[in-house]
Amino acid sequence: MRRGTRRRLGVLLLAAVLLGMGGGAAWASQRVSRLMRDPARPGSTRQVLVVVPRGSDLRQISTLLQSQGVVRSGLAFEWFVRRQHRSRSLEAGTYALGPGMTPGQILNLLVAGHVADRSVIVPEGWTATQVISAFAAAGVGSPTQGLQAMRDVQLLARAGLPAPGPGAKVALEGYLFPATYSFPPEWDAQRAVQAMVQRFQQAWTPALQAAAAQQGLNTLQAVTLASIVQREVTSPEDMTVVAGIYLRRLHMGMKLDADPTVLYGLGIQGQDGGLTAAELASSSPYNTYQ
Repeated sequence: MRRGTRRRLGVLLLAAVLLGMGGGAAWASQRVSRLMRDPARPGSTRQVLVVVPRGSDLRQISTLLQSQGVVRSGLAFEWFVRRQHRSRSLEAGTYALGPGMTPGQILNLLVAGHVADRSVIVPEGWTATQVISAFAAAGVGSPTQGLQAMRDVQLLARAGLPAPGPGAKVALEGYLFPATYSFPPEWDAQRAVQAMVQRFQQAWTPALQAAAAQQGLNTLQAVTLASIVQREVTSPEDMTVVAGIYLRRLHMGMKLDADPTVLYGLGIQGQDGGLTAAELASSSPYNTYQ
């Protein structure tokens, strides 16, 4: 083969190699671009709680996100964050993230520190036991921690609220204000209970306190009577009538003879009236028939 021909073949082979390398580089660049732009699983609605420890650097966070399946590639996410010049802006905390989110959306949450709150709905009339169960279901402490928090008489003292009488089941029952709460992920049952008591303090206005005092009731007595009335009837009109009946009995020195107190003392829920003779004669300290 002539020298000129060999040279032309060499050039062609080199060109082919270079073209191949160029095509591979372009493909790789496009794939990295997709990893930085697209969700790990487009259309997915699944979310997981990702805990970013305090002091974590970008490499550690990126690796964590990949291990949780939130991003497809930790290295690509790290590269993406560095290109945005936000590697030092990520906040620690617990985040609700999912593979259906784009890296940009994930980055914005991590930079803004939008941690995932835990929502707890406490309806009116719930007992402390029901609140404790709702806390545990939402991940706000264990049932044991919730019960311990609700027995904290010192919390009532610090809040300027009267403690219950001897033999009370739960010290804070009656002061757990019903509402929808969003608790930060770092909160335990103690702080959640404190928040509920603070909401009660806000709702227990001086005007309500004065109205109770006119009936000869202190805060604990008013809350107790309100809980009995609420368990007895549901409509505001009926509550007014029943509260008036109970107040007259109190002023006359009579027993309340309130069915809800018997049921509460026996730990019975979901029963309305129809109490047996044995139930009415129960020795519970809450039994207002006795």
